[in-house]
Amino acid sequence: MWRAVDRRTKQVVALKKCFDAFRNATDAQRTFREVMYLQELAGHENIIRLSNIIRAENDRDIYLVFEYMGEWWSPRSCLVTGGQAHVPREQVQPCRGAARARACPLRHPPPT
Repeated sequence: MWRAVDRRTKQVVALKKCFDAFRNATDAQRTFREVMYLQELAGHENIIRLSNIIRAENDRDIYLVFEYMGEWWSPRSCLVTGGQAHVPREQVQPCRGAARARACPLRHPPPT
């Protein structure tokens, strides 16, 4: 993942490069599934929004463009305030996202 600036909108975005995304059927299916899940789960407060997909000039790689989350991934320790433990956001968000994924009518691939 990289931090980048969209040239058209001048907004800061997160950029994920999928190297050789279509090298073989397994990689192509994995890439397709990731994009489909992100699109299906769009709109939930705990799922990062995929804003664009860009094909690389070499026609093998693709770039996924996401909204930028700032310093969300920075490590923080658990804080204790008023006798109660405060769980950092980066520990709560994945749990909420996983609960959302279980609640959505997503179709899982058949076992291979």
